[in-house]
Amino acid sequence: MGHYVTLSASEAQTLAALEQQERSFKRGTVIRREQDDARDLFIVRKGWLYSSVLLGNGSRQIMRLHFPGDLLGVSSLAFGDSADSIIAVTDVSICPFDRELLAALFRDHPRLSALVFLVSYSTAALGPFVFGAVHDATGGFTAPFAVLLAVAIVQLALVPRLRPGRLTEPVSGPGTPPPSGPAR
Repeated sequence: MGHYVTLSASEAQTLAALEQQERSFKRGTVIRREQDDARDLFIVRKGWLYSSVLLGNGSRQIMRLHFPGDLLGVSSLAFGDSADSIIAVTDVSICPFDRELLAALFRDHPRLSALVFLVSYSTAALGPFVFGAVHDATGGFTAPFAVLLAVAIVQLALVPRLRPGRLTEPVSGPGTPPPSGPAR
């Protein structure tokens, strides 16, 4: 978040509290299964993960890829159980935190709340519109999926160049000291 706005000391400390614990998992580890308790959310510090759901025929549908800096588990916030499984694609480091910390962030820091929604929803809102427009223009699904693939490749190529060090910084921003106090 410190990339987008200058954070107050209180905002930086609140964000740093979300990354207080860090856990590492090997490639292929199931971090959380569908229908597991969904009390915790996760911030990806290192590595790639994916979220998937089990289909009626026994196969899995990958719903989303997750990269460093992503917030995992949001799709299950409204439920007591996880709506999807989260699996490590590579060796990963994630920071689990209780969903109540996110609620406190939104309650106590409305500016950060607005920024979270602005960044996430503005990028997510364009996808379906562009996909539908390309489908309508071409009359099929081949071109829209090709556009999605091209955008994903461009994003992967540009991310390291846009913000040197971005993939290793904590969510609270560069140089933010870790929060003090006992780990939960």
